[in-house]
Amino acid sequence: MRNASVALGRRTITSPIAGTIGLIRVTLGNYVPAQTTVTTVDDTSAISVDFWVPERYASAIAPGMPVSVTAIALPGRVFDGEVNAVDNRLDPASRTLQCRPRSPMRTRPCAPACPSPSRCAFPANNSRRSIRWPSCGQPRGSYVWKYADGKATRVMAEIIQRNSDGVLVRADLKPGDAIITEGILQLSEGAEVTLLSGPDGTAATQEAQATQN
Repeated sequence: MRNASVALGRRTITSPIAGTIGLIRVTLGNYVPAQTTVTTVDDTSAISVDFWVPERYASAIAPGMPVSVTAIALPGRVFDGEVNAVDNRLDPASRTLQCRPRSPMRTRPCAPACPSPSRCAFPANNSRRSIRWPSCGQPRGSYVWKYADGKATRVMAEIIQRNSDGVLVRADLKPGDAIITEGILQLSEGAEVTLLSGPDGTAATQEAQATQN
């Protein structure tokens, strides 16, 4: 019985931490050597998040500062924590400073008084042409030009995620809104716009081509 108990103990896998178990990667009857990954265990009692701040804010960041974190996968929830570590040098390419807050998973709902703008995805080629950044004297933050009723309207578009195939932004936009991608350097708030293609412009272009033919 002692030998059987020792043999059984050698075949029992015990996690060194408490947490949530992921998918089991082996099935009954598989040979499992020491290097085989059986599953993963995640301790979600605290979350570490890396973020980068611009150089001009580097002197204002210090360990112990309170931080509020939101996640796209968990809308409506805010995680409160504090800055756990700050890098000792700036990244020479981006001129940003890496910070690492740690959240103990204390959550609170988002303030109901602040409506949440829609999240919109722009393809990579369109995002480079449509998302703009302000010049001196203009409101801060990235924005796009929306076409409505023959005029251009500036809509603030906060970039929340960049991928290889596009950009995800938070903006007061809805499906079907037309975004101007050409001739945007000459635009201003309320400027009249003549479309060459797209909503309300496609038909005019086709008519002009038919007249020329």
